[in-house]
Amino acid sequence: MVRSSGLLRSARRVSLVAALVGGCASHAGPSENAQATPPLHDSPSSGAHKGSALDQAWDSYEASRYREAEAAFRSILARGEPRAKPGLASVLVATGRYAEAEALASETTGADVHVALELVVLRAEAMLKQGKLDAAETHLASAAGDPAARAVRVLYGEVLIERGKTREAEPVLMARIEH
Repeated sequence: MVRSSGLLRSARRVSLVAALVGGCASHAGPSENAQATPPLHDSPSSGAHKGSALDQAWDSYEASRYREAEAAFRSILARGEPRAKPGLASVLVATGRYAEAEALASETTGADVHVALELVVLRAEAMLKQGKLDAAETHLASAAGDPAARAVRVLYGEVLIERGKTREAEPVLMARIEH
């Protein structure tokens, strides 16, 4: 199981959102050039870090044991592991501490591209929860051009649709479907 703190949830909405803007009906599946997105977090089934502290922290998060998850993510992050930052930001969003999540997710130093993009999504989610629609839209637009930014484009498209910008959302979402 891949842990995604909202990324898979957003990715699953791609076909629904694309249907809203039209053009998804003819899409029969992934293109030949489609590349699999690497997991953002190690999962027990990957065998890479079975039973690692990071996996245990995600298990606590997924079981809604937020205090335990927060303590674990903070401890891992204090040891210099940037992959713990999306976990901590996820806990902060889940527990309604949006301003703190936004601030945490704004710092991507030391993170690989996939973690950095996950932080972009989490920061935007925190902004949206605070009613900062303009800021979230601008933030997502700034990262949507990255070829690996699939989840960013999905959320960006959703924000555009929510704001009544369906024509602007269509190419953003269709790029997600076609690639």
